[in-house]
Amino acid sequence: MGRVFLKSFYSMGVMKILKKYNVAVIDDDMKSINLIKEEFMKLDKELGLHFITIGYLNPLEYLVEEKEYDFIFIDIDMPKMNGFDLAKKIYAINKKEKIIFMSESFDHILEGYLYRPYGFVLKNHLLALNLKKNVQKVLDILDKEDIYMTLIAQNGYQKISYKSIFYCRLNGRTISIFTSSGIYSKCVSMHTLSNELNQLGDFFRINKSEIVNLNYVKEIKNQQVILKNGTVLMASVRKWLLLRERFCNYRSKVIY
Repeated sequence: MGRVFLKSFYSMGVMKILKKYNVAVIDDDMKSINLIKEEFMKLDKELGLHFITIGYLNPLEYLVEEKEYDFIFIDIDMPKMNGFDLAKKIYAINKKEKIIFMSESFDHILEGYLYRPYGFVLKNHLLALNLKKNVQKVLDILDKEDIYMTLIAQNGYQKISYKSIFYCRLNGRTISIFTSSGIYSKCVSMHTLSNELNQLGDFFRINKSEIVNLNYVKEIKNQQVILKNGTVLMASVRKWLLLRERFCNYRSKVIY
């Protein structure tokens, strides 16, 4: 997921650009959710960032919404679905999610490493320090993961993250690139762009004029490629079997 930038104005008229990060907190205890939210509000000021934190008391509510998050904090001890089972389901949808487990004790930490989380937060008197260390770790990873391309926008040029691209479509002599922040144009051949995106691993050319980011594909059926935002694209007959194979391989790479 590409970062979204917010403009913040100060009394002196100086403008500061803030990076926005979406955070999910999944815990059956509302007090814990509110405590995590409070800590992220402190990190807003301390790190000069903007964290939007959404809490879920029920893990199923999170799974149904299918929103994109930069951080996912999961309580291990939940009655309806424990944190490990939830992590399996999340990784099955998107193997690159940044999951951080939470617990009130050390009992589950060793077992938790089997799921390769990005960290653990103990819900005790050291929560604030522990949370900050884990957040900083993920921020460093996100910065390294972000690879950008420069595209033509209405007001000039715009630099966007490859991860924010939903799909690309040939449109005359240019290619329209549909992203989480808008639609942009790039003057390049379909062959060149396809080769460029293939190096990143998660893109697939489904026909002569369209390339899709597999991270945003919800399902494929009857040559239809259905994205998570509801967009429906059509794969060519020639590409269909290979697409099915690539998509199955992509979805099967679940991290444990």
